[in-house]
Amino acid sequence: MGRSRIDGQPPGESDVHSLGFLVYSRNGKAISPLCAHVNYSFALTWHPDGLTFATGNQDKTYSIWDIQNLSKSVTTIKGNLGAIRSIYYTSDARFMGMAELV
Repeated sequence: MGRSRIDGQPPGESDVHSLGFLVYSRNGKAISPLCAHVNYSFALTWHPDGLTFATGNQDKTYSIWDIQNLSKSVTTIKGNLGAIRSIYYTSDARFMGMAELV
């Protein structure tokens, strides 16, 4: 449930919990896979410092990522009621809000 597989591999041999990919906007090439969540991702927002970002997902969690180390999220926090559909940082970066689907 909620798993992606690497293209060209038989199901079950290379299953990963894959959120997606961070992609370089100038050429469309994938920089790194983002693996932290099970199921779909619905939200992403960049921190005002431009060095971290947050993702929100169907699995009722949100994760904070550091662009200098994308092999795993800095932290993953469980939401309360439902899928995380929206995330927003305030411009002064003091607060981050999230909205869950209920």
